[in-house]
Amino acid sequence: MTEDARSGSAVIPKNIMNKKNNWHAGSLRNYPLLLIVFLFSLYACNKDQNGIPEKEFTYLVDYEELHTLQKNVIIATQTAVALQYPEINQLKDSIKYNVDVYRVLYRTSIMSEQIVASGLVCIPSGKGIFPILSFQNGTNTAHANAPTENAGSNTFMLLQGLAGTGYIMLIPDYAGFGASDSLIHPYFIKDPTSRSVIDFIRASREFIDYYIEEVAYTLECYLAGYSQGGWASLVVLQALEQDKIADIEVKAVSCGAGAYNLKSMTEYVISQETYPGSYYLPYFLYTHQQYGLITEPMQKYFLEPYASLIPSLFDGSFSNQEVRDQLTDTIRNLLTPSFVNTFPSGAEYEEIREDMISNSIFAWQTNTMLRFYHGTGDEDIPPEQSMDIYQDFLSSGSTGTVEHFEIAGAGHSTGILPWGISTLIWFNELRASYSK
Repeated sequence: MTEDARSGSAVIPKNIMNKKNNWHAGSLRNYPLLLIVFLFSLYACNKDQNGIPEKEFTYLVDYEELHTLQKNVIIATQTAVALQYPEINQLKDSIKYNVDVYRVLYRTSIMSEQIVASGLVCIPSGKGIFPILSFQNGTNTAHANAPTENAGSNTFMLLQGLAGTGYIMLIPDYAGFGASDSLIHPYFIKDPTSRSVIDFIRASREFIDYYIEEVAYTLECYLAGYSQGGWASLVVLQALEQDKIADIEVKAVSCGAGAYNLKSMTEYVISQETYPGSYYLPYFLYTHQQYGLITEPMQKYFLEPYASLIPSLFDGSFSNQEVRDQLTDTIRNLLTPSFVNTFPSGAEYEEIREDMISNSIFAWQTNTMLRFYHGTGDEDIPPEQSMDIYQDFLSSGSTGTVEHFEIAGAGHSTGILPWGISTLIWFNELRASYSK
């Protein structure tokens, strides 16, 4: 990595990062897919077992064992990915375990109402004591693409395989997906987001304590997420530290390409002539309206026919791309002139500005190891979102723990895999240093 003299940020070289794949907040497209699909279908041992708890737990509700990923298949899959990203070869030697994958149901709450949510728990097959790594995925609009509903996809299989390096890998669905898909996902709403992740960590511990023999967890925990997941990971860290939650000790957090200041993010969107992430703002405004955080109708923000179409677009039936295809990327055809022209300071948009500010995340003084990554060519979420919060953390006094890395030439989709590889290498290095 080199040092950018202008920004003071580490730069991941462009020849490593600028690959022509099409990852987008958790989607895997241009790898050797046939090879990956073949390997996983051949060697993943499918199971269909329901675990009925024999006692009442505080968080754990139920579990189901889904499949086992074999060590040699995880290695072969990473070998296939290395054809485009040779940096992943640094992880292959650390794959030491098969991985057992479970769907776990657990109790959490949303707006003070208790719900049952779900997520994937991926456990190394073997005797040992392992740290927990919780991965928070990016924006998703389709129920069918939630981690527990799409556990056999290439994306989530690749993530599950990371447990083979010696992590208990957690992949929460978030509220509004999986077991709780009768609810509207609280998109970029801080409290239910942090609760769903924290309670899932606790439920997973209960599950391991009671049902998994010869496996234990350390108190150390790692958090990682990209796009919405970058924001979510930082929200979780803030909740843990500011609420002084002592039973979860976060060692390090990696945030990729997140939107942290939602007001400035919206100002960026409305300043564009065209914007590729046309579904982000409708998703945000609709879900916040449904949870009573804003009270105005969609017609205050969006032109027809889009204003009337929005509720049906976010009912969980459509993927990100399918939602995008039914909207327009031309901002002045999507948003009302009033919203475009007066949002930053107009009195009539004070409600939504306050909501955005309250669900933004701002720097505080932290002693946790924290990294921000962002592609220099990201047009969905501008790189300034990561640079600004990084600089704010430095100003807060967190100078010894916070770093910023530019992913040279990467857009929002093409940044996720380089971020993920660099993140896991970093986590492994930290673990090695702690064990000395």
